[in-house]
Formats: sequence, structure tokens, C-alpha cells
Amino acid sequence: MGKMSFPEDINKPSRTITATKIANSREAIIYKCELNRIGHGQYRTPTVREAAIIMGFPITYQFIGSENTKWKLVGNAVCPSVSRALAKTLKEVLFSKSESKLTIFKKPKLEGVLSLNTFSIKTFDKPPTKNKGSRFRRHPFKSGNMTIALSNYDIEKNEKTIGKWKSTVFYGTGEGFGISKFKEGDYKKLEPTIKKHFDDGEKFIAIINNGFSEKIADKTLMQKMYEEHKSIGNFLEPTKLINEVANIVEKI
Repeated sequence: MGKMSFPEDINKPSRTITATKIANSREAIIYKCELNRIGHGQYRTPTVREAAIIMGFPITYQFIGSENTKWKLVGNAVCPSVSRALAKTLKEVLFSKSESKLTIFKKPKLEGVLSLNTFSIKTFDKPPTKNKGSRFRRHPFKSGNMTIALSNYDIEKNEKTIGKWKSTVFYGTGEGFGISKFKEGDYKKLEPTIKKHFDDGEKFIAIINNGFSEKIADKTLMQKMYEEHKSIGNFLEPTKLINEVANIVEKI
């Protein structure tokens, strides 16, 4: 798929509409909410009608069934424009002539159609929370085949229980690739290397040591913020912490 924008770039052609509408996978299509929201409720998935229009269905076309069934009908379909082009070509080959005029039915057939026009603006006053002891694993970016992940458990051992928060480097995916674990004081060894070998190394270290590191909480508070899905005081919730790392690296 290449590099995917988040949220979707609505000035570019849409990515694939899938048959399963999910919001927590990177294959999901995510839009920026039209309302001025920050945090919970800031993004949304497309409606069935939006997905159908992207696929090329006429805006008046009706789908039968529940919302999930309608979404599956849209996602599993071949784009109508492609279907029509194929049918037109087959007709020309088989019958030597083709009608170019479309047959349009202006009277809607709404029998058995479940109306989804029951939209109401959600307040989002109860953000989702994680279970106690939930595991965390995220990486801010990927460089080639290498990722550096933050986790609250030993990823290599696939520990089921949480403990200390760790930084782990993966030099590829699957068996046979190297894994390095960083200890708490290893940043002192890394700083001189970063300053020496990267053009903006000193600038990066200055940002980390003058504001960013103060946003990192201890393990107990980090876990609490992750489970409650919110930052506390000047400390950043782990997911936001990872996003900020990515932003800093991207800028430099």
C-alpha cells in the first residue's frame, strides 16, 4: 500500500473499501471528524452511503439488511462502473452492437430497506478504558525493516504479565532476525553517537533533554494513563508519547 496518510487525504483517490468495517486496523479508512474535536471522537469511519459513493454506486441505490450487511454488500462488490464496462464489452463481442443509454428507475423501491438515517451527534463523554494490566506495544516509525518498540512487557519472551517499560529494537520480522534490548542508562552511550553521526543530532538531543523527557512518567503512572486512555498533568499517555517521538524525528 505504500505510505498511508492518517487521517485519509480526501484530495486523493480512496484506498480499498473492505467488506469488514473496523476502526482499529490500519486497513481501516479513517476520516477527520467534521466537528472541532480533539482526542476521543476526533476521527470517524465512513458511512455506508459514503463507501457506496466511493465505489461508484448511484446515490439513490438501496441496500437491504442491517448496517453490517449493507457494509459487506458494498465492500464485496465490484465497482459498478467496472461491471458496466465489462458487460458493455461482452455485449459488443457477443452481439456486435451495444446500447450506451442507461436505464434509470426513478421510483425508489424501499420495501425491506432498513433506514440508517437516524444520525445523532455523539457526545463522547466516556472515553474507552483498558483492562487492568493491559499490555502495550507501539513503535513510532519504521526504517527499512527495523523498528524500535516501546512496551510494558518483554516482547522477545512474549511475557503475559506486565512489568517494567522497555525499549526494544527489531532488525526485521520473523525468526532469525536480531533483537536488542535497551537498558535504562543506555541513552548516555547513544547521545555522543547521535551527535557525531547525524547532522541534526545535537538539535535532537537538545529537544529530548529540554522538555520531552519531562513528559515521560514512571512505570506506575504510565500504566495508569494507558489504562484510563488519558494524559495526567504534564505527563503524556504512552500512545501520545510515541506519536510525539515520531513527530520529533519527522521534523528533524
